[in-house]
Amino acid sequence: WSSVLLNRSNLVLLLLVPLEHYIVDISFVKVLKMSGGMKLIYYNGRGRAETIRLVFALAGKEFDDHRIKPEDMPALKPTLPFGQVPVLEYNGEMLCQSMTIARFLAREFGVAGDTNLEAAQVDEIVDVITDFQNALYDVFFTKDEELKKEKKKKVYEETIPTSLKNLENKVEQRGEI
Repeated sequence: WSSVLLNRSNLVLLLLVPLEHYIVDISFVKVLKMSGGMKLIYYNGRGRAETIRLVFALAGKEFDDHRIKPEDMPALKPTLPFGQVPVLEYNGEMLCQSMTIARFLAREFGVAGDTNLEAAQVDEIVDVITDFQNALYDVFFTKDEELKKEKKKKVYEETIPTSLKNLENKVEQRGEI
């Protein structure tokens, strides 16, 4: 798989590379239990909240990283606007949808690009990552083991490498590498 430098316009390229392939340790993310502030609610795993956590890390911002267990979800679900996580509690509002939250925070923290064109270029990368992230989720949730094996092979041998190579080329064209 391609490796890419970590900066605000290509941070998302690290999002769904399996743990053993991570080229950056994000354990430096400051997580602070606080009253007031921002509270991210998601399962105790990377999944759809990892992009959000990486935006917090990139911006050097503290947040309450509230990790729930699957067995907590039945009681929590009726309190959530769309019955799903991740959600971000922010100034008394509850924001939903992972990429909406990530884009909001990137703009809020000033890491979404300095111009509309740069913001669109960041969004372009996020959307490509979302495409192969969805392909990975499809593999994960496939019940039939034979079909799962076929899908996994295609995603890991074709979808992700092709997407990362195309993104790397795009970032190189922009002079980011």
